[in-house]
Amino acid sequence: MAGKDENNAKEMGELVQTADKLKHNYQCDVMLVHHTGHNNQDRARGSTAFKGALDTEILVKSLGDNDIIVSCEKQKDGPKFDTMQFLKVSVEPSIALQQVTRSVPKAKLTSNEAMAMDAFYEATKGNVASAGLALDEWRPFFNERHTGDNQASKNTAFARARKGLVDKGLLKCSDDIYRLGDKAT
Repeated sequence: MAGKDENNAKEMGELVQTADKLKHNYQCDVMLVHHTGHNNQDRARGSTAFKGALDTEILVKSLGDNDIIVSCEKQKDGPKFDTMQFLKVSVEPSIALQQVTRSVPKAKLTSNEAMAMDAFYEATKGNVASAGLALDEWRPFFNERHTGDNQASKNTAFARARKGLVDKGLLKCSDDIYRLGDKAT
């Protein structure tokens, strides 16, 4: 790509044609290494023509100082592989990668979601394992904490926080009763 523009679909198309020619002439696979964007660390920089031409797209990202996450972002003719995590192990003068059990980051909560979760714990008096709460039991604990100017703003904040907690798997709802979900905070 020296001297070519990665944002230009025509020039990226030329790169893809060259890779396809190599695959055909040498009956081999071709791996292209490309950088992610500065603002968006989850996708390749440049023209989308590049991604469109790929059979498989693999994203490699650092996780802290010593771990690497490898995920399948695109798989043309089959299922994506599960995300994997590797630990960098020093093998002088280089490193080796050792696959480890993947650590799942804790859900990040908005301030209102954290407030709603605290209100949930208080409303169940700490007995969350078996407890379930109806909205009318939970809402007053949230409203006490929330600084909204009126009841309508508190109701809107509570509804958004409640939906966020369910969407993140922290709470589940069945028959209008809220219980702890499968994920931890």
